[in-house]
Amino acid sequence: MAILGFCSWSSSLDLDGDTYGEEYVLDEDDYELLEDNNVFAPRRKGKFKRLKKAQRHTERDLGVSDEEEFDGNGKSGRSAEEKLKRSLFGDDEGLPLEDIAEEEGTCRKEDDGEVGEEDEMADFIVDEEFDATGVLVRQKKLKRKKFREAPGVSSSSLHEAHEIFGDVDELLQLRKQGSDSNECRDRKLEDEFEPSVLSEKYMTEKDDQIRELDVPERIQIYEESTGSPPLDEISIEDESTWIYNQLTSGTIPLYGKEGLGSSISRGDINKFLELHHKYKLEIPFIAMYRKECLSFLKDETQDQNEKPPKIKWHKELWTIQDLDRKWLLLQKRKSALQSYYKQFECTVNHQILESVITSLEASESEREVDDADAKFNLHFPRFAGVKWLQRKPLNRFEGAQWLLIQKAEEEKLLEVTLQLPEDRLNKLISDFNEYYLSDGMSSGISVGPYHRKENDSSSDGEAAPRVMACCWGPGKPATTFVMLDSSGEVVDILYAGSLTSHSHDVNDQKLKKNDEERVLKFMIDHQPLVAILGCVNMSCTRLKEAIHEIYNKMIVEHPRDVGYDMDDLSIVYGDESFARLYENSRISSDQLHVQSGIVKRAVALGRYLQNPLAMVATLCGPGREILSWKLNAFEHFLTPDEKYAMVEQVMVDVTNQVGLDVNLAASHEWLFAPLQFISGLGPRKAASLQRSLVRSGAIFSRKDFLTEEGLGLKVFVNASGFLRVRRSGLAASSNQFIDLLDDTRIHPTESYGRAQELAKVVYDQEGGNDDDEDAMEMAIEHVRGHPKYLKGLDIESYSKSKKHEDKENTLWDIKRELIHGFQDWRKKYEEPSQDEEFYMISGETEDTLAVGRIVQATVRRVHAEQAQLALESGLTGMLLKEDYHPGDWRDVSDLSDRLHVGDILTCKIKSVQKNWYRVLLVCSASEIRNDCSQNIQNLDTYYHKDWRSLQSEQEKSQKGKQLAKKNFKPRMIVHPRFQNIHADEATELLSGKDAGESIFRPSSRGPSHLTLTLKVYDGVYAHKDIVEGGKEPKDVTSLLRIGKTLTIGEDTFEDLDEVMDRYVDPLVAHLKAMLNYRKFRRGTKAEVDELLWLEKLEYPMRIAYCLGYRMNIQALSS
Repeated sequence: MAILGFCSWSSSLDLDGDTYGEEYVLDEDDYELLEDNNVFAPRRKGKFKRLKKAQRHTERDLGVSDEEEFDGNGKSGRSAEEKLKRSLFGDDEGLPLEDIAEEEGTCRKEDDGEVGEEDEMADFIVDEEFDATGVLVRQKKLKRKKFREAPGVSSSSLHEAHEIFGDVDELLQLRKQGSDSNECRDRKLEDEFEPSVLSEKYMTEKDDQIRELDVPERIQIYEESTGSPPLDEISIEDESTWIYNQLTSGTIPLYGKEGLGSSISRGDINKFLELHHKYKLEIPFIAMYRKECLSFLKDETQDQNEKPPKIKWHKELWTIQDLDRKWLLLQKRKSALQSYYKQFECTVNHQILESVITSLEASESEREVDDADAKFNLHFPRFAGVKWLQRKPLNRFEGAQWLLIQKAEEEKLLEVTLQLPEDRLNKLISDFNEYYLSDGMSSGISVGPYHRKENDSSSDGEAAPRVMACCWGPGKPATTFVMLDSSGEVVDILYAGSLTSHSHDVNDQKLKKNDEERVLKFMIDHQPLVAILGCVNMSCTRLKEAIHEIYNKMIVEHPRDVGYDMDDLSIVYGDESFARLYENSRISSDQLHVQSGIVKRAVALGRYLQNPLAMVATLCGPGREILSWKLNAFEHFLTPDEKYAMVEQVMVDVTNQVGLDVNLAASHEWLFAPLQFISGLGPRKAASLQRSLVRSGAIFSRKDFLTEEGLGLKVFVNASGFLRVRRSGLAASSNQFIDLLDDTRIHPTESYGRAQELAKVVYDQEGGNDDDEDAMEMAIEHVRGHPKYLKGLDIESYSKSKKHEDKENTLWDIKRELIHGFQDWRKKYEEPSQDEEFYMISGETEDTLAVGRIVQATVRRVHAEQAQLALESGLTGMLLKEDYHPGDWRDVSDLSDRLHVGDILTCKIKSVQKNWYRVLLVCSASEIRNDCSQNIQNLDTYYHKDWRSLQSEQEKSQKGKQLAKKNFKPRMIVHPRFQNIHADEATELLSGKDAGESIFRPSSRGPSHLTLTLKVYDGVYAHKDIVEGGKEPKDVTSLLRIGKTLTIGEDTFEDLDEVMDRYVDPLVAHLKAMLNYRKFRRGTKAEVDELLWLEKLEYPMRIAYCLGYRMNIQALSS
């Protein structure tokens, strides 16, 4: 059998000058091909060198030596890169870095072919070849497609255009045809595509500049607004002092009155500014790898043998960075104002101008700068009277004085400051700490992925579980099941619209039975490890019960089909609020463009269970859909930019502490979403790196980020420690060497040497005593494979023996990473509690469904002893007979006599039975009326009504009643509806009767008037004046009898019977129709307004209205 292969060779000479041997160096695939055919050839040792100890003797605190300092433009000299490469990867007798892995040159040669020689599938792996026994013979290499060149377009831009817009051959052909014309010579991508498209894909000229400059992207964006920070020692010292004074003043939110002065020193701030501005290091890098430089980052009680660290929000560092930005903006404004003022040197009083400039230079806050600016501008007499007002209460301003102040403030001539009492200010700050937005955000992403068992039986302990995600559908769309593999990719989809049907129709039962069988087969075929159900309504509880029944049937009837992993299948609820955001986002259309909305929603549910960090990052793209995720009840007080800035802070902190598996993401691009939050990167640099990694397919060393993937030196230093290179994705099937240290948080440019030295000490204690490079490799593998040996190492003693006391925190971190690289510090996933499930399914919250809350409920069923009602959220409400007190005098012996299906009742929540998904209600008019403040939760201690005005009104009313009783004159009138009683007695008599009952009584206006008192509703009465006519004023008997005519408004009646027939009865009929109308709401105006407000919030497109009664209707007549 003929064997063909390509090889390179080299020869060596002995002392006599004769060739003593030739060493053939074959490609790795050629070696495998020879071995498969029983031909064995000696392989060259050390083909892929392990990273050598980095900077053993020249290691500096900042990661690079003095000779390797960066220039101000972010571009490093050639010598700096060469030194870093030598420190990382060794010298190899002058061999260039790109020749360490020899087949790289071969790969590049293979890529040099002409485009015309490749077909459309040139960038895919060709079929694998197997021998007769089924053993893999050879697998051809992954080839990158070579793009044509185009005039005026860089190769990187062509790669980006191809990734985004598809094949650009046609565009290039058109350009080639017209390349000689002036019209096409200067055309670029901007001429071919809309600016909005280029901006969204980060392909504008400005984006290219940010991408190519070797400075972390977020720092570049930061300095666009602040300008380049001064790097001289005096400027840094001045800024450090200013920031320290701000931190110790007690005015910074989140830190209370004492501030941060006790934990942070001026030296810490000075060092942070030096690291951040001079060496362009981002906060995650500083927090992870510069603990010894900043005293407040040191962990004095570190004990890595106990519990692992927790995810941290580095709010001290973010606060210093925020103050740094304020200082730089302040200096920028002062400089601009100084330049402006000097233009007036020849036109204004020199002494006044010098005074203004001196005040400006001494200003240390925006307010002081405003004062200096106001001193310059305040030459208008109309503002002189309000210039120096201080501590004036708002209620003491008179006339147009406040308008004058507002005008001066609009013209930036003065600043208005509102102050609170100190105790109220401290209380406000305390509340801010409790409700600060980052807490709500971090709780959504600081939870780890779902892991059912502590010890997973799979080979990869970090592999995500296979998930069956389910979203309930009303029919169109139908209830949908989506199966996701461990990488979050869609495997299968099933629609089961009749699974939760509770119809007794024969055909419906057949459809339900068929759906149950299909779901059973779906679960047998795919063997999910966990099922997650989206919570939307009470139907989801029936769906969960149905899946449980199917799973139990699977165990009983198909025990052999139940895999070991499916034992004790977990079925959990998931909140659909985030999944619905993903469903309607642009990114879901790009990732799952052929799928329906409900499928996208289910995919989001499942992926969030597998990798919550990646899913949240997915909505942090150019569209910023994450801003629609409700994180806190008070978030509407923040602007969108303020909210996104806080989201970005939390995402940067969490992403860099969790790390990103680049090989897994290269095979499943949705996992790339957090890449933009890696230290040193941003959306532009991350997009470029992602495209490069996807084209590569896999990466086998962290050094490739610098040599192959195009990261600059500064960006590499910031990012490399947080990018995981492990055997996953396409790299899982490769036999190429991967350094174990590349899957740890140990930084490659600074601490690989320390890690190898520490591992070697432990290895030697266990019997190893070699000093060559292979021994270092074996030491790392030994401690990673036997972490128990490393746990016994005393870091404090070790650091003293090696004279590394200043690196004790770093050594602790190295030890922890050698024991367990990239251990997940997030909180473990916990299934939703019963309370959480209840609120997810009901759509209510603890505030909207609190005991004592007034709610509206519709009667659904009525029995003698109880009634079943439905709340607006769909929850079931139970009203017992003993809890129904309508307010009339009659006893309620049977609820069906008083309530009817469809009636709307105003009730008070008595208790909430979460396990039964129902509430117990009370319908009592007196209890609802008297509890006027029940809707105010956690009533403020300063909450009170104006009791003085209330008392004045009560005294006035009481005097009026006393006067009416004193002047009361009985009348000589005989009628079943007439009674000689005054107003209070009339309302008391009617209080126990039904609405619509009425009586006639004498009027307090005199013997020529009667009053009709009508009960409108419980506690609400109407008093209508009736004018009597045809009386003799001098005849006392005539005055006490009823008049010959009775007039109400413009209507005249002959007697009281006619008043009842023509006026009272129609009025009562309309009243009862209104009370029974579905839009009638009982309660005070404030209570009804709140109900309408809640309805408008839930249904924004609905016109919210209702009918009600006026509490002061009795004021119509006395």
